[in-house]
Amino acid sequence: MLPDPLAQEAIVALAADLVRIPSVNPAIAPEEGHGEQAVASLAVEWLSVRGVRAWLEEAAPGRPNAVAEPGGCDQRRRRAGGSRPFAGAPAHGPSRPA
Repeated sequence: MLPDPLAQEAIVALAADLVRIPSVNPAIAPEEGHGEQAVASLAVEWLSVRGVRAWLEEAAPGRPNAVAEPGGCDQRRRRAGGSRPFAGAPAHGPSRPA
């Protein structure tokens, strides 16, 4: 069984895993911006292991986002204003519902 993902130890461990991945926005430092794929992939893996439907989408060529849809949302609920996918680890700016 996985530990509680909201426990302080789990949050610290996830933050440490993310910080260890060298990633810089390539618009700020083009010579250093090589870790966005790794960050987004880690987020997708972390969410998937915990039963959250998650996948990668490109915000721009070579700029992946981790996108997740918690709670088994279906298309009818989404169109009716139910839970919406959430884009995280964005390459293009703050996270926001899709």
